Amino acid sequence: MVLKGVKNSVLLLGLTVGIANAETLEVILEKAFKQNLDYQIALEQLQKAQNDESTAYGQLFPELSLSAARNEALFDNQNDTLLTDYSARLELNQVLYDPAVWQAWKISQLRTLNAELGYVRQKQQLVFTVKQLWFQLITNKALAQEAKASLTRLQQHRENAQHLYANGKIWRNDLLQADVRVARGEQSVLVAANTARRTMTNLNILLNQNILVEIEPASSDPDIAFMPELGASLQIAIRSRPDLKQLDLAVHIARRNKNSVASGYWPKLTARVTQSNLSDQFDFAGAARDTQLSINMNWTLWDNFSTRNQNRNALHDVQIARKNYMRTKELVQQETHNAWLAVQEARQNITVLQKAVSQAEENFRVTGIRYKEQLSTANDVLDAQDLLTSTRSDLLAARGDFFIAKAQLSFAIGADN
Repeated sequence: MVLKGVKNSVLLLGLTVGIANAETLEVILEKAFKQNLDYQIALEQLQKAQNDESTAYGQLFPELSLSAARNEALFDNQNDTLLTDYSARLELNQVLYDPAVWQAWKISQLRTLNAELGYVRQKQQLVFTVKQLWFQLITNKALAQEAKASLTRLQQHRENAQHLYANGKIWRNDLLQADVRVARGEQSVLVAANTARRTMTNLNILLNQNILVEIEPASSDPDIAFMPELGASLQIAIRSRPDLKQLDLAVHIARRNKNSVASGYWPKLTARVTQSNLSDQFDFAGAARDTQLSINMNWTLWDNFSTRNQNRNALHDVQIARKNYMRTKELVQQETHNAWLAVQEARQNITVLQKAVSQAEENFRVTGIRYKEQLSTANDVLDAQDLLTSTRSDLLAARGDFFIAKAQLSFAIGADN
């Protein structure tokens, strides 16, 4: 599929490339819900579970069947007349007492709920992955722009060096060094652009669309005042995480399975009503009719300890499900704590780097003036340039890390947004 915002496709080297329009995160998320294959698979699994629940529920009600037959005698040495007869049979079966059927319906309800929780968690996973790639794309595009700005500063320094060298004020090695740094800056621009392109490709793959579709995200400044309470985050995670709820459901399903296995100790009752018609005429004229009602009991008295062993294994399954829940609960708390710390660290990094960028910009400005007045060397200018570029890049990366850390925390606590 092609993004709605992508139009006027052009043919370039045999490949179709879209012209980028402005995109928002909300639009990308909407497309992900419609086009992502993993999300669609989770929805299909939910629908399957709902169908299985309907099937299990239907086992509680009567089953009606109709059969018909035509019988023709091909050879009879006792009778020269070969007879043809027709039969029809209508049968109604109803389970009167079978705990296994009841437990199967209850288990199917739990499995439907489990599929719903799996669907919700898959949706949360998709939202987090989209946000992660989205903010990585914003960061990488910003880093690519910073690489171009750094190259512009290097080119300006080379022009200054050429002017000073022409006037005999610096040595030639200073000019050669400026040329080398420009070449390295050009390489950095290419690498940064390719990094942004790879992130865009990954986002297109996630959206299940052409990998060459251009996406131009709208950037925004992070709200670093955001800092949730750790205790509240842990409580929300324990209360809201769908996968943790799934493990709690696994305990209930294991208990239901144990009850189903234990029903093997008890008899099963089935009622059957049968009406039969038998005639030698196709229209059943003068047919002999027979209606029967039967109640059957089936009670297994000895099965070589099979039911006992199955019951013991079902009890072990209950204990395993409980311990899996307890272990995962601890892991959820650990994941939430780590995500909360990541938000805190990213928030602090932005505050520190904002001050560092201001200082690096002033240092670069003063060093450039001193260089023109021959009060500092070319190495001083290049060092100031490197410091400015790295500090600005670190700030851009810190902003992206903050957005991603917020998304990670939301995913860790099981939040829908």
